[in-house]
Amino acid sequence: MEDWTTEFWKAIDRACDDFDAWVDEANQEFEKQVDRWFATSEAISEELYEAVSQVVPLEEMSREIDRTLEDWFRVWFEIDGDFELDWDLEGFDEDSEPFVSVTYFRPTSTFHPACRGCQHYHGQMYGENLFVCGMHPYGWDGESCPDWEGQGTSPPRGDRY
Repeated sequence: MEDWTTEFWKAIDRACDDFDAWVDEANQEFEKQVDRWFATSEAISEELYEAVSQVVPLEEMSREIDRTLEDWFRVWFEIDGDFELDWDLEGFDEDSEPFVSVTYFRPTSTFHPACRGCQHYHGQMYGENLFVCGMHPYGWDGESCPDWEGQGTSPPRGDRY
């Protein structure tokens, strides 16, 4: 009776081994096919790029777009040295993004001037929105903010800061 059960389990083991070998072979063939698809796709995209670049000046357009974006950022965000990146890694867990960039904008004489020196100023970007402070999320439009509080100093006037 023992010979029958031993032979049965050996046959099951062989079937499992054969199935594993078949899966490995199928996986290798699938990887080869995917590699061929990627190579074909790359060749087609290169040919398409060459054909389009003969009709449309893609590199010149790319440079023009870069210049326009740089001018736009310079005008709207005044990134002339008042720009910082800070990596917030506190509260990092395995399910979160490891590098969350926080962009900070300092107030200047032309960019939220009423906020210079205020302890409530936050100045960080969230998505496409700048959060200025809790009392005035979009900033104060005048020269002096009624909620301004500094560290033992008076509110800014003119270009002192």
